[in-house]
Amino acid sequence: MAAAKVAKRARDRFVHESSPQEKSEREQYLTPMNVAKTAIGMLEDKASPHCIDLGAGTGVLSFALADRFQRADIMAVENDPKLIGALSETLDALECKSSAISADIFDLDLPACDIAVLNPPYRKMAASDPLQDRLPFRCPNYYAAFIWFALKALKDDGQLVAIVPRSWTNGAYYEGFRRAILSEASIDRVVLYESRRNVFADSGVLQEVMLLKMSKGEQRPVVEVAHLHDPEGIPEYNSIIASEVIRHGSEGTSISFPRNPMRSDEQIKTLVEYGARASTGKVVEFRNKGKILQTRESLCDIPLLHQVNINGGVLEHPMTGSKKAQWYRPEPNDPNSMPSGYYVLVRRFSPKESKRRVEAAVYHAEGPFAVENHVNVIHAGTSRRIEPLTEEAARWILRQITSPSSEAYMDAVAGSTQINARDLNSLPMKG
Repeated sequence: MAAAKVAKRARDRFVHESSPQEKSEREQYLTPMNVAKTAIGMLEDKASPHCIDLGAGTGVLSFALADRFQRADIMAVENDPKLIGALSETLDALECKSSAISADIFDLDLPACDIAVLNPPYRKMAASDPLQDRLPFRCPNYYAAFIWFALKALKDDGQLVAIVPRSWTNGAYYEGFRRAILSEASIDRVVLYESRRNVFADSGVLQEVMLLKMSKGEQRPVVEVAHLHDPEGIPEYNSIIASEVIRHGSEGTSISFPRNPMRSDEQIKTLVEYGARASTGKVVEFRNKGKILQTRESLCDIPLLHQVNINGGVLEHPMTGSKKAQWYRPEPNDPNSMPSGYYVLVRRFSPKESKRRVEAAVYHAEGPFAVENHVNVIHAGTSRRIEPLTEEAARWILRQITSPSSEAYMDAVAGSTQINARDLNSLPMKG
């Protein structure tokens, strides 16, 4: 089809001719044709749908819409002046009614639509940005705002498909966004790309990407989830009970996409429900430069533990040859100092390509110690007070959080390379 060639040629031209600086400034990675076809294939049939394509780029998603819904009426929105010409060229080649709109999403009154598709920009949104006041939640990234505006434009039972990072599914920053979209719509289908390297490979970006299909209305009882390693592959969906995907708990709302949901007859409690809690290490290096020491200079100095101290289920301190300072000099009643006893320490950052998502170890502190901010500490206290575990509890927790089922859960819920304390606190464990 002529339109397919026009859309692909325009997309490839911008990808290959744009400088790294332009790509970084735009933070918009144009949709590959194979990803667009998979995304539009997630939609349910609809006769003569009114559609909007937000952040339309060169019109690849608009083409895929027109190819699927031959009587579609498409409004494509793009505010980058360098892309509008190519977008118009693509739309002119379509065999359906279409229009290109050059506008900022925050200044546009979107019409009611049956279908919204979007590959939004992945640009951070500052907390001080005045545009935050136009949203019902604090927005960490522009892609969340795009999804919100698209959902609000949908008619009842309208459908949305978005190409987005996985960062929205967990963590405190996106809590408001999760609650807002779940109050408006149902998560129906998800395609998770297993590799960070090959979805936008020609754009030179590493990004954990998912395709999210939602519909306006109450949450459906089942979510269909597919995992794809090859962007050229065809999704094979598994049906998962919605309550296994969307979890509301004391730590907030989180989204996960387990491959093997736990059986309903298993006794499942979270880490917090078992009487333990994960907290993020309190020592931020640049704020404590005068207290951080390479070598122990007095008996008052206490161990300082970093991610590098945790390897293969073992905690080593002091670590010979480490570039990370191994000691900390506390002030009287220093809030960064933790009491002696048993704890489980977990690395906060674990590369997606590593063999294990959860790198942890039991630590028996024979005196006060301190923990750097890139390490989570599991203890028996509260969010405000650190207390040690018993040795038995610490070793049981370590076995639980490093078990195959917990590894699978973390891989499902922690889409980024970061394992947050919130994720650990919500971790379902078998009694």
